[in-house]
Amino acid sequence: MSVSRSDWRRTGLVLVCLGLWVGGGCGPTEQIRTYTVEKPKVAPVIERERVLGLVIPISEKLNRFVKFMGPKERITAHEADFDAFIQTLRVPENPEAPLTFVPPAKAKPRAKTERESAFVEHVFVFGEAPHSVEMTISTPIGGSLLSNINRWRGQLGLRPVDQEQLATLITEMDLGGKPAYRVDFSGPGGDKTMAPPMPR
Repeated sequence: MSVSRSDWRRTGLVLVCLGLWVGGGCGPTEQIRTYTVEKPKVAPVIERERVLGLVIPISEKLNRFVKFMGPKERITAHEADFDAFIQTLRVPENPEAPLTFVPPAKAKPRAKTERESAFVEHVFVFGEAPHSVEMTISTPIGGSLLSNINRWRGQLGLRPVDQEQLATLITEMDLGGKPAYRVDFSGPGGDKTMAPPMPR
């Protein structure tokens, strides 16, 4: 019995496939397994610090600031006291003259330190140490409203904003016919060693 060339080809193919099957090549293919990888969870920002502030323009290039910054729960506890105080502020016609106001009833004045004297006019302390928090009233400070607000935001660990964003973050007030701008930010806390504001 003669074997044709085509029979040899088929026989060779069977032998090759048999060898591959023994080695795992022609056997049943392993199913592709899929895995679901969970995305890492982003921890929520914990707002540990808060600032209540008032920006008072006194000339084209100078502002005064009322700044009330500290642990969020302490600032929140005295928010009504802050708002009652800023309503008493009045801006004199002479930009060189100090602001007039009724001292906050629940706070005590503190003497300025030598370092503070260049840019702080008054310091008031709410509460008792070690749980006290301080409110300051500045001397006339140079720089734009935006640059000073971004300096505060940096101290809270917040990103700077641009001029358009700033307009949505301030509330205009009237102090006896003079404009002022209230701000309220909370953040995780940032660099408290940032350079102090530049006096005029």
